[in-house]
Amino acid sequence: MFKIKNNLLLLNAFFVFIFLGLFLIINNQQVMAAPNEEFVGDMRIVNTTVSNIDILKNHETFKQYFDFTLTGPRYNGNTEEFAIIWKIKNPPRNLLGVFFDNSTRDDEDDKYTLEELKQMGNGAKNMYIFWQYE
Repeated sequence: MFKIKNNLLLLNAFFVFIFLGLFLIINNQQVMAAPNEEFVGDMRIVNTTVSNIDILKNHETFKQYFDFTLTGPRYNGNTEEFAIIWKIKNPPRNLLGVFFDNSTRDDEDDKYTLEELKQMGNGAKNMYIFWQYE
């Protein structure tokens, strides 16, 4: 009788282990983070994650370039103004905006997707992509 109880206990432990393993495999949701830095041609792309948007809203430099009254992610068209006011077409979730440190892009809403902006660059040395942390 003692041997049967030990065998049942081992069998129960085995089933719990199998059930837990299957549960973890089935419910596995992979989370991918954007690389902090990547290069497309000669342009460096820097991904920056922001946990509290209010910090940016109160920062003098960001207040100078971002218009926080506008809705949706934006990019800057030219370096003379540096204003990040042009709407990005079909933006990914959590994207706040894109800033180029040089060159010119068309000043037009919904003209470029994020991927098009990354590939285009137009001579910019750096592209900064700002993401909202979830």
